[in-house]
Amino acid sequence: MADETHDPETLVFYDRNAVAYAGRRLPGVSQRLTDFLAALPAGAHVLDLGCGGGQDSEVMLARGSR
Repeated sequence: MADETHDPETLVFYDRNAVAYAGRRLPGVSQRLTDFLAALPAGAHVLDLGCGGGQDSEVMLARGSR
């Protein structure tokens, strides 16, 4: 049975493109992300929407965000 909380077309897209997204690497941490994280209190909770391959999420987690 399909998970009715997720759009089936979106799931198919990510199933087909997961390797490409996971393999995407940007050259370092963006200044925008650095500035954003500097404005947050320690241990801040962050909702990362449209996180692509998760590189920014990885940085946020490494710097103590949840």
